[in-house]
Amino acid sequence: MREKLKARGYSCTLVNARFVKPLDTDMIDRLCRSHKLIVTLEENVLRGGMGMCATRYIHEHHPEIHVIQVALPDAYVEHGNVSLLREMLGIDSDSVIKRIFTEYLDPYDSHGNMKIQNSFDCPNSTEKERQDP
Repeated sequence: MREKLKARGYSCTLVNARFVKPLDTDMIDRLCRSHKLIVTLEENVLRGGMGMCATRYIHEHHPEIHVIQVALPDAYVEHGNVSLLREMLGIDSDSVIKRIFTEYLDPYDSHGNMKIQNSFDCPNSTEKERQDP
């Protein structure tokens, strides 16, 4: 994924965060000082995973940073060809790059509304829907 983004002219940093605990907050702080977007990617469910822990920390300490979390759904996943399963689940490099372009590089829908305010919002909600219950 990093090489594909670099080929398109985007600079990115790859960090292998092997552990959820202890969360490497020093590394996250360093990344947040030099990046506007943090993408967490894990072959694990989102709830309770590294991405959720990192996102919570970033939102508390660096609210200006946009976070995209990529993880498995909390549901049964069939066994099979790993490449096909990653694509089906949206965790392959092309799917993640598409999310980056859709959610971050082009954060507005065709009506000019923000698609996503932060990583905890529903991807299909708009600012108006959040204000008018």
